[in-house]
Amino acid sequence: MNIEHLLEFYQSLLLHQPNEMTNSAFSTDEKNFWKPLLDIEILSEKGQQKEAIEAWYAAFQPETDFIADVVRMKVLVLASEFHKAQEIQVYWQKIMDKLDQTPENQLYTGFYYMYLGVLYFYLDEYEIAANYFGRADNAFKLIAFHFGEYLIQDNIALVYQELGAYGDARYHLREQLRRKYPVEPARIYRNYLTQGDLYIKTQQPDKAEKAYKEALTYISEVTPEDQLQVYHKLYVLLSVMNKIDEAEHYQAKGQEIYAQVFSDD
Repeated sequence: MNIEHLLEFYQSLLLHQPNEMTNSAFSTDEKNFWKPLLDIEILSEKGQQKEAIEAWYAAFQPETDFIADVVRMKVLVLASEFHKAQEIQVYWQKIMDKLDQTPENQLYTGFYYMYLGVLYFYLDEYEIAANYFGRADNAFKLIAFHFGEYLIQDNIALVYQELGAYGDARYHLREQLRRKYPVEPARIYRNYLTQGDLYIKTQQPDKAEKAYKEALTYISEVTPEDQLQVYHKLYVLLSVMNKIDEAEHYQAKGQEIYAQVFSDD
């Protein structure tokens, strides 16, 4: 497998712009493995976890291949099948040191740790999650998967926020914005929302207001449900800051979006 093609595929996938890899990326022997596996990844990124796991079991057997099982673990985590995901962790963590250090295995080692970080974040085990996200970051660095390093910054920030390490959380959010990668606007939107939330927690309302208004720059690129978040946050914050006219402006914007969302039901 051409690792450059694989990294390019994952960059497009994680930007939520999933595409098929060209047949030229595969040797004849590789097609039976990689083609169904990456099709499963596309299903998962589209939110079709049930279809993804069905496709996985149609193509693979559990506990026979590390890379395939990492993809299975990802789908299970996103489907909230946490116990089943932990079973995969238990099996592979015993033999991680024996894996061949191919570029592909190194890439999926990064994903293995990243999805474990997501798993333990969902389980409210924040210190464990932080440890796994850190391991994922190091694994991506080993193969120069810079886009993976970029993406994981907001995951680390959310963990530090839950741990009360607000300065560390802000560092990772700024680090994500500093890296000039082509990203979906929704990710930048969420970055600024999280920054605003951190400033609220540290009683810095002026900076929170600035961060939330930075998020407004990307509001046309996110779902109406996501738009409601920033309007509500600005309404509450500006009301507390006694900027009543401005607060009411954002309240009205939020009510307008709310009416649009629920009038469709």
